[in-house]
Amino acid sequence: MLMGVGNDVDFVSKWMASHPRATVIPISAESKKVFSARPPVHSTYIWIEDGHDSVNLSLVREGLYRAQAMIDMVDANRNFMEMFDDPRLASGRAQILKEKAEEEAAQRLISNSDCADRMKLVAAAEQEAKQNKKGLWSDVEMKRWNPSTDAQMLRDYADHKSWFKNVASLVQADPRLAELSRDQESWKRAQCWDLSGEDRPIRAFARTARR
Repeated sequence: MLMGVGNDVDFVSKWMASHPRATVIPISAESKKVFSARPPVHSTYIWIEDGHDSVNLSLVREGLYRAQAMIDMVDANRNFMEMFDDPRLASGRAQILKEKAEEEAAQRLISNSDCADRMKLVAAAEQEAKQNKKGLWSDVEMKRWNPSTDAQMLRDYADHKSWFKNVASLVQADPRLAELSRDQESWKRAQCWDLSGEDRPIRAFARTARR
């Protein structure tokens, strides 16, 4: 699966607890080399269902994953290889095909029509999540993953001029603060700063970075 948002492990655990009669439906399987010096690793993509309900659909419906995360191995491999259709990537495609020759190709364990029907349900579940602004589609997450427009940034500045002025003064006092970003590593580095002798605003900002 592709990465999602929120505590998906906790969600799945609760879903399983409330669906004790759920069954596992194998969708596709493959053997893929993870380490070149070791044998291929076998894996099976599954759906977990209880009647018309499914944990796969529920994860998408709650906005924990995008619909794309639910494509099976056959479609995932096909989509990956399509990226190398460009003649300029011929050498890369040849190398990948050579590596795949040592693997067991992905095989679909259900009919193509069954798989297509499931993906239609997944698409509908994603649309429902969007309409209800769940998880990935909430205003907070959408703002996090989608860059703000110039107009939005200007509105943010106009609405919070005093805040921007305060940040600018802090950065001017200590240029290290300009290194902070959404990258969590930058905040970890801030935790190692030597703050001895710093004035109160800088210490206050650093305490915020440690939270």
